[in-house]
Amino acid sequence: MSQPNPSPKPENPYASPLPSQSYNPGGYGGYPPPGPYDSFPQQVPVIGILMIVQGCLELLMGLFLIGMAGVFPAIMALEQGQARGPEPPVWLLVGVYGVMGLGISIPGILRIFAGYKVYRFRQRLFAIITNCIGFLTVFTCYCAPTSIALGVYSLIVLLQPSVVQAFDRQK
Repeated sequence: MSQPNPSPKPENPYASPLPSQSYNPGGYGGYPPPGPYDSFPQQVPVIGILMIVQGCLELLMGLFLIGMAGVFPAIMALEQGQARGPEPPVWLLVGVYGVMGLGISIPGILRIFAGYKVYRFRQRLFAIITNCIGFLTVFTCYCAPTSIALGVYSLIVLLQPSVVQAFDRQK
């Protein structure tokens, strides 16, 4: 008795429906070539919108802190008669709030402008630099989680080769 030939290997039901692409690590800068289903360029307008929203929130907080720096001398003058302990010098509070306000307003303005440019596929390098500067707003403790998340997400997307090509096509 002879054993029947084993049936041919069945196809993988979990295989990707996308066409397979050959990978040449030396031919495309160490990255696989962008395929027809590369979604990174489609995420660029989302990054632009998120940068505008983050910049507006930072600008509002910066203007609030600058306003507080202007109001603190009046508040300290009103409470001068009710002081129970040593008060910090007014110039110190004005300086701290003023520096924090400027430190969050400037990256906020830059993010709004860069977000508009990114939304239109312009000035990719400026957006990368602006998001790196935006990491400084973490020191004010306002929007720190969203600032870090937006910075990391935008750097991941904006450094992709397919996104670089998409920005180059818009020139």
